[in-house]
Amino acid sequence: GQALSSTKAQSNVDDDHATFKTDLANTFKTKSDGTYKVSRTFKTAFNGVSLQVPANKLHELVKSGAVKAIYSNQAIKLDEPKSTPLSTEAQGE
Repeated sequence: GQALSSTKAQSNVDDDHATFKTDLANTFKTKSDGTYKVSRTFKTAFNGVSLQVPANKLHELVKSGAVKAIYSNQAIKLDEPKSTPLSTEAQGE
């Protein structure tokens, strides 16, 4: 990796967010393009945004120089492991 000051890192994040905001506005120029909603921006733990957009616009957003990856927001439910009673036969004396 390369050394990066916190000031430079913050500047890079701010530049990415500005680029993405411009690209997002350009993607949705007219009402026929649909709508989008930015739910939250992230600039500290990681650099990103949470937003709702029509699926047919994702390919255009990927072209933005500020977009590195797109992840869907889905709830995942895991079944808890079934507990089995411990056998007394396996215990040593």
